[in-house]
Amino acid sequence: MRVGFLFNHYLTYQVLHGAPFAFALSRTRPDFHVELLFSTKESYAEAQRIATLYPGQQCHFRLLRRLGGDLVATRFPSLHRPLVLLANAGLLATFNALVAPEKNFILLKALSAFQSVKFIGLRHGVGPSYTPLNKGALKFDCYLGPGRSYYERYKDELPVGCCEIVGYPKFEVLQKLKPAPPVLFDNDRPVVLYTPHFNPRLSSWLTMGQKILGFFKNSSEYNLIFAPHVRLFKHASCHGNISLEGFRDAAHILIDTGSERSHDMTYTLAADIYVGDISSQVAEFIYWRRRPCVFLNPLGLEPSSMKFWKMGPVINGDGDIGKALTLAGRAFDEKYKPEQDIFADASFAPHSRPPSVLGAEAIIRFLSKAFPVSAR
Repeated sequence: MRVGFLFNHYLTYQVLHGAPFAFALSRTRPDFHVELLFSTKESYAEAQRIATLYPGQQCHFRLLRRLGGDLVATRFPSLHRPLVLLANAGLLATFNALVAPEKNFILLKALSAFQSVKFIGLRHGVGPSYTPLNKGALKFDCYLGPGRSYYERYKDELPVGCCEIVGYPKFEVLQKLKPAPPVLFDNDRPVVLYTPHFNPRLSSWLTMGQKILGFFKNSSEYNLIFAPHVRLFKHASCHGNISLEGFRDAAHILIDTGSERSHDMTYTLAADIYVGDISSQVAEFIYWRRRPCVFLNPLGLEPSSMKFWKMGPVINGDGDIGKALTLAGRAFDEKYKPEQDIFADASFAPHSRPPSVLGAEAIIRFLSKAFPVSAR
């Protein structure tokens, strides 16, 4: 039984959402050939780092061929994934099942060579906005979700019994590392994390970003971590070439547009208050410790479609960020903390057993049905 875990993004943040499942699967079924497939050296290195937390894992690691090499990943990132799929289609078709924390790889299912390959989807991040799981007629065979809300969202898009709740493996990795909340400033001001999404049709960055940074630059009350979604500053159409230079010299402002700390929860652990729009970072922010949140809605999105906006005050483009921060703290215990409890309970799957093990067992159950002879 050949199971391939595909990490085909030009950034590394998806590795935390899939590699633990692979390591647990290789330990549970050492008779399986479990292979991790990477399209960048950085993702390869990230997975090797995480592998040290799973002694006894028996996975194979492979760096995939890339058409255009680093040039495509850095200058034309939107072409990176399809070109990697094209360059490695022959290899990928040799697996009984492909597993990935994204949905674009399902496009391979349209090729005749992949008719017998099973496609297992994983969730990366826990963003509350809805996007269809399948690509038209190209449907996943199995899907592993982090919590009840994702199960309810996607169960009708999959064959009966092929959608399972397994938890959030990224948290498992962080628990193994046992990081202490980092101290990033040399004062005792409250630390605010501002993390806008990259999608310009949904993000607060283009319309409110400079206003938010300007407020904190002139503030004597708060520290600010500006750590947007790692894709924001990879695409000019997303960040709009807005300059950050006027804010980098402020000692109480930390700017990080895409380092490893942007996705390893350094900042969500360090902050006292969250400011964001539709980014899934809010779910990671509240998971271990409930804290005040403020949400930005300058584009007039329908609040009812963003259920997590109940977890803190929401302001539009003309809103007063200072007043919103005060309200978020003042009304937190009575109004917003209960909503955060509800959201966290629906988004994640608390369990006595690790998500990696639950996910591995779900994959084995699915493969035992799909390949009744070779998977048992």
